[in-house]
Amino acid sequence: MSNDFRLGGDLPIDRMGFGAMRLPTNSFHGPARDPETGRAVLRRAVELGVNHIDTAAFYTSGDRTVRANTLIREVLQTSRGVSSG
Repeated sequence: MSNDFRLGGDLPIDRMGFGAMRLPTNSFHGPARDPETGRAVLRRAVELGVNHIDTAAFYTSGDRTVRANTLIREVLQTSRGVSSG
């Protein structure tokens, strides 16, 4: 089996994705982490070749002030070739 596949038939992405659940917090629905920490982790992941980010709408800090999807969107605005979903 190949380690990648074509999303939508034409965009090659890795089968193993980067899990975004802990970007907004250190624990399950715990207090918010500094959003810049999450952005730095994402930027580094992209630098290391990550092109598939696994995320969900409920990946937030306990108080819902920091959302994984928002951090991902902010970082991907400056990166190319990365899929989220």
